[in-house]
Amino acid sequence: MTTIRAVIQKIIAKMTVMNGYKKAWVEKYWLDLVGEEAVRHSIPYKVERNILFVRVDSSVWNQEMFMNRGSLINKINQSFAQKIIDDVKYQMGYFSKSEDSSAVSGKDLLSEEDQATLARTTMWDRILLKSLQKKKSS
Repeated sequence: MTTIRAVIQKIIAKMTVMNGYKKAWVEKYWLDLVGEEAVRHSIPYKVERNILFVRVDSSVWNQEMFMNRGSLINKINQSFAQKIIDDVKYQMGYFSKSEDSSAVSGKDLLSEEDQATLARTTMWDRILLKSLQKKKSS
């Protein structure tokens, strides 16, 4: 007989591979991960096959963030019970001032579509996402 704990662990393992959850978590904590100055010049836009893709607004910030990508990967993976990001790819790209200003103020960097999707997220999904994160000692 399979225990409830085993079933939940299987579900959590499956959820960990879902890129949408990874992207939502990275977007939510982007300010904490990279700092206020970098938030003004970058925005995470997708996670695919454990690779985080980030848009930057200049070659200077592309180089700066590239040099610190190891630290970023470690910060992200330390927050979870297992490794969720293997690499970060930076691409030159445009992002609107509204996205930029929301990042600086510390608001979530989610698009309206992503916010609507998260609003429809069930309580079960939120519990699973929370369980993927490591508990931080007080």
